[in-house]
Amino acid sequence: MGRRAKILIGMAAGLLWALAVVGWTRYAGLGFVMPQVGMTLAMAAVGTVMILMVARLAQRRFFDDTLIDGEDFPPG
Repeated sequence: MGRRAKILIGMAAGLLWALAVVGWTRYAGLGFVMPQVGMTLAMAAVGTVMILMVARLAQRRFFDDTLIDGEDFPPG
């Protein structure tokens, strides 16, 4: 199994874990809590920007054979 296949399996596992953790509250019977909803909405823009930055770096590393193992990015 190649490096990219292992990375893709890890990414899929992380996605499933995140969905399970977020979806768990719906079925746990915790109820609706307004402050948590307000905080979630307040941080949505900041979180979206952070996710986009991390995704861009991950995309560069994934498709570049010299960077895939966590090497430093070349200057420039």
